[in-house]
Amino acid sequence: MAGLRERRFVEQVVSMYVRITKEPDFRRSWQVTA
Repeated sequence: MAGLRERRFVEQVVSMYVRITKEPDFRRSWQVTA
């Protein structure tokens, strides 16, 4: 069960990383909120 949750978390992080690297505007807004 924990493994599934961790895998989902990893997928979210990877998708977020791809979005950040591909979209400069998204990266800027993400840094502001974070």
